[in-house]
Amino acid sequence: VPGSTMPAMLVTLILGAGTFCSLGIAITTVVPNADAAPAIINASVLPLLFISDVFIPMQDAPSWLNSFTAILPVKPFSEALQTTFNPFETGMGFEFGYLGIMSIWMVIGILTSIRCFSWEPRQ
Repeated sequence: VPGSTMPAMLVTLILGAGTFCSLGIAITTVVPNADAAPAIINASVLPLLFISDVFIPMQDAPSWLNSFTAILPVKPFSEALQTTFNPFETGMGFEFGYLGIMSIWMVIGILTSIRCFSWEPRQ
């Protein structure tokens, strides 16, 4: 049935947006000022994207690296979103394991943001 994975795609996109927004706010707690923000963000995000199968396939990577990236939020988001495009292998397209990992990271981001975020600039 065409469009049957649309709910899974919407849930994955909304959960992914919440996860990465909460982590983005949480990472501001270690950014000292606006000038340092691009360097800190790029130094953390770009390597994460490369090792998480986003830009290049990592089938030949060591198994420990693939296991490590499976618990970070980028690879589960990518895999869950790709699943929604191939419903014949996965049914309705929901990947509850991946959604669970993203949910844990969203909670971590929210709790870190609540505890450490401040509107006042640090000196």
